[in-house]
Amino acid sequence: MTKQHLSRCMGSQNDGIFESTMAADPYVESLYIISGDGCCLLAVHFSPGEPDHFCKKLLNYGRCKVNISIKQVKQVEADRWW
Repeated sequence: MTKQHLSRCMGSQNDGIFESTMAADPYVESLYIISGDGCCLLAVHFSPGEPDHFCKKLLNYGRCKVNISIKQVKQVEADRWW
């Protein structure tokens, strides 16, 4: 599986529905509401061939931009931040 980051640009007023749908999706590792490029950022994991179906579902909620992780340079354990 590969990790990819998707930005969603506002396309509808259904943010609550979008957030609950993405929170329940097994591909979604994390979902952040952001400022800047897009209105939310998703970290998702896919096997080859799966991103197309997921992105088509995402288009119901607005435009999206996919950034593919090529190489992870550093990883910090979550408990170190708290």
